[in-house]
Amino acid sequence: MDLGQGSRGQLRMSTAFLACETLLRRKKNNCGRFITVTSAAVKQPTDGLLLSNSVRASVRSAVTGLARTLRNECASHRVTVRNVCPGYARTARLDNLAKSISTRTNVKLEEVFAGWAREILAGRIGTPEEFAAVVAFPASQRAGYVNGTPFAVDGWCGVSSNA
Repeated sequence: MDLGQGSRGQLRMSTAFLACETLLRRKKNNCGRFITVTSAAVKQPTDGLLLSNSVRASVRSAVTGLARTLRNECASHRVTVRNVCPGYARTARLDNLAKSISTRTNVKLEEVFAGWAREILAGRIGTPEEFAAVVAFPASQRAGYVNGTPFAVDGWCGVSSNA
């Protein structure tokens, strides 16, 4: 199924509202976790992604606002709500973006990745495994008292400002 940008945004929000319905049940049971995955670009748009930043900004903001509201409404029922905001992680999506930039700018692929790595204080691109490990923590019982905290998984790059 080929979804246009607008349809993708509607689908994401529909999914979020479906999750809200599930949260109502979790509140009755006095336990649960709700984790949204947005982007470090929620705080600062990513350079070179004009269309993506423009179209997705409203959806990311809506999901972030929804999570804040749910956090306030669900905390007393032991249901925690968090946003996970990934930065650059070496995924197929990032590989495709790098190839596109490399082709458009006539810069070697390795140079595109090196440029991104220079923007990150950790000096490198993250891995999907690192992202998964961060998502696993707020989903665990040990994070039961951590509520509403956004988790930036970005190596402390220019698109994050969780000082």
